[in-house]
Amino acid sequence: MEHKARLISVKSMRHRMLDMLSALATVTFGWLYVTSAVACNGPPPPSVEDALKGATLVIVAELISTQQHPVSGDTTAQVITEDATFKILEVFKGAHRKGEIIHIVSEIGPGPCGMSAKNDPLAIEGVGKDNKTYAPVLSGEWLIYGYGPEPHDLDMMTRTKPMEFGGEVEVGELRRLVGRGTRQPKTG
Repeated sequence: MEHKARLISVKSMRHRMLDMLSALATVTFGWLYVTSAVACNGPPPPSVEDALKGATLVIVAELISTQQHPVSGDTTAQVITEDATFKILEVFKGAHRKGEIIHIVSEIGPGPCGMSAKNDPLAIEGVGKDNKTYAPVLSGEWLIYGYGPEPHDLDMMTRTKPMEFGGEVEVGELRRLVGRGTRQPKTG
């Protein structure tokens, strides 16, 4: 019985460590959405577990290409639509499979909460060692949560994020939740 209690305690400690890492990533990358946060007020994203339960799609994908064009009827020319093409690297939830191509369509500008897959226009900022903000160059790998029917979008009000801005830590938690321990290798 003492052995079981110790195992539960170790397991509980591991869960607490993952929660702390997730919180640290959130604090560390809290400057992610500074530029557009004013336009997108709302509740904070749900926990990783709740987001996984509520989403229709949860994937890691690599950006292949993007095309941007003005939104029809926008007389201000401040809102654009970005059609981004991604190759799926890992699937946590949804009907898609690794290696498939998926289109993500986001509205970007004052009001919509979409983000550009290339961070152009700027929505994601980093903070340097000198405490100055900068526009990071993104690797192109994203953790994407989709809700409802396709096409999905890169929505800053969800847990969607670039891998280098908290996505990698969150993927570890997703693997634990779905019972997968290691990253699936990219397909050629």
